[in-house]
Amino acid sequence: MGTVRIAKSQLTCSMWAHGPAALLAIVFLTTVGITCTGTGVAPQSETDVVAEAPEYNSMVASIDGATWILASIDGEPPIAGTYLTLTIDGPQFGGFDGCNSFGGQHQSGTPVVMPDGTFSAPAFDVTAAGCPTDAVLDQANRYLEAMTQQAKARVIDDRLHIIDNSGEVALVFARQGTLVRRLITLAGTNWRIVDLDGIYGDEPTTVVFLDDRTAVGTTACRDYALGYTANAGRIRIPYKGMAGSAEPCSRDAIKREHLFIEDFGWANAYSTHYTRGALRSLRMVVRTSRGKTLTFAPLSKRPDTIFDRPWNFIRSLESRSDQSGMRWVEDTGSAYGSYITARFDKNTVAGSLGCHSYAYHGAGGEGSALVGWADGSMSMSQATLITKQTCDGLASFSPQQRRFLDLLAAAERYHVLEDRLVAVTGDGDALMFKPEDRSSRTRPAPTESECSMANLRAWLKAMEKAAVGVPGIYIYLSAVDERNKRIAISIRPLRGTLEQMEAVIAKVAAPREAVVIEIGCNADALNRLDRGKPPDQAFLAAIDYSLEAPSQVAYGETVRMKLTLRNISNEPVLVPMGGIPSHDFVISTIEGENIWRWQCGQVILDIMGGETLEPGEELEFAGGWEQVDNRGEPVPAGTYLIRGALMMDPPERLVTPPHQLEVLN
Repeated sequence: MGTVRIAKSQLTCSMWAHGPAALLAIVFLTTVGITCTGTGVAPQSETDVVAEAPEYNSMVASIDGATWILASIDGEPPIAGTYLTLTIDGPQFGGFDGCNSFGGQHQSGTPVVMPDGTFSAPAFDVTAAGCPTDAVLDQANRYLEAMTQQAKARVIDDRLHIIDNSGEVALVFARQGTLVRRLITLAGTNWRIVDLDGIYGDEPTTVVFLDDRTAVGTTACRDYALGYTANAGRIRIPYKGMAGSAEPCSRDAIKREHLFIEDFGWANAYSTHYTRGALRSLRMVVRTSRGKTLTFAPLSKRPDTIFDRPWNFIRSLESRSDQSGMRWVEDTGSAYGSYITARFDKNTVAGSLGCHSYAYHGAGGEGSALVGWADGSMSMSQATLITKQTCDGLASFSPQQRRFLDLLAAAERYHVLEDRLVAVTGDGDALMFKPEDRSSRTRPAPTESECSMANLRAWLKAMEKAAVGVPGIYIYLSAVDERNKRIAISIRPLRGTLEQMEAVIAKVAAPREAVVIEIGCNADALNRLDRGKPPDQAFLAAIDYSLEAPSQVAYGETVRMKLTLRNISNEPVLVPMGGIPSHDFVISTIEGENIWRWQCGQVILDIMGGETLEPGEELEFAGGWEQVDNRGEPVPAGTYLIRGALMMDPPERLVTPPHQLEVLN
């Protein structure tokens, strides 16, 4: 994808429809904005009367710096539900056309509006998102076309008129009310959205601005991290990323998460003010390019909540950058088997690292507290670290445990977000915790008869080595579960996998009770595909999708399947994909009971991306079924149904119609 450059008298739009993406990039002017669905309330139509222009110098001053909302185009109001804007500031020019952001500037410094009222737009870039309908796309083209012609600008009764060469009023704008009342530095502040209508869910939706470039928060479903810039009341969010999997969330929670992430991603202006009345309280108001207004209240400061409970480490969020300098936040989720806890006191931070305990101690005396009681401060750089080994045969830390200790030692402040604790370093990296769930500890402390950590690790290493090259075994996750003192092996549901894994355990003489084997999907995971919804109609009209699979196979034969997507439109189409890999195949009985999924046992990276298909271009996804169920057990001969699917931004799924397959004896 890319931006579209538009010059005077030359309007070339490359816009395409697609499903909304969870990992959103909206970078003004020069980078791609993903997702386009117009929102907001269009201004009412009016009868436009061209009056004598006021004194031009004062008129130019009244135009520059304001945000203008389109009230009419060619004498008609905009399409209901669309929101089009224009901003001018000297030689700079930008706005939103109902689908895409646009902007540019005269490199010579020539103002867009001259003192005599001449309106001259510079060449400008348009982000290559999509439009929900052809009518909205046509309106966007007419809107941009009107501003690429020679024209005059006049302000009449606080309305901006753009008048073409024939003297007709092409565009009329209403001035957007001034938002800026009181600006504050966002870095170090934390907020929860004021959502009385439940649009974004009953669970707290929050945002914490860790520094001047990074923020984290919670939604109705998952945690998130984002990058932002804020200056003089303007705010931009060039990237966002979701932390963790959406699978445990309800469909409603995923929907409300998506609404917030999409709306907040279009933020373009913010201000703060105090409410009126006897009980005055601070509010932050964020306006978006698509006409939404989000209101936030400060999170209640309850510093004592950090001290009165143990915390489980969830993930670290660390800033990364590529060669271009583009920054994002990398989610380093807590690895399986690395149970990390923390307990905070004024002069001590201590906890468990699986087979180690650790404690940071303050030096003592006045002013030496590690954790501030009321100001959210942390002074971990002044602490002394003491560690102790608690398991046999494990003398060193894992890389993740070492990184956790390093980040904790660099923490300078903390925030409490309802049921989340965020410790922040001076570099803006963060450690996220949630309250410890003691009910999840299903096993008592190990007894003397249970396996030592040294033996468990030795057995695991021997099993991994013995399993290499064994037909039917595909281990996608293996670790020593330090908390429960067991070996955890996760394998894909392939024919004979379970039997082969049992043979490997016996071969290395590991006690069977010391190994927990996880295979396949549970019933909830098998049916999750059926809970999605199809993409929007514009996307479906642009894409042809089909499943290729045999109609008959011999019993025991591998069934080869292929999902193909083809762009049948005349414009490029973005295919957003929710995770890597994003495709799936599902086998069900003739009665419709799902018995197998290709994604069961796959390592799915929770990264949202996309592929742009040019007209006529195709995407192909392949998979194979070995005639087993979700436990790896062979299925009988008979009739089965196959569906191919592309997992898009939750809860969207592109699913093919069922294909009937006969398994012959």
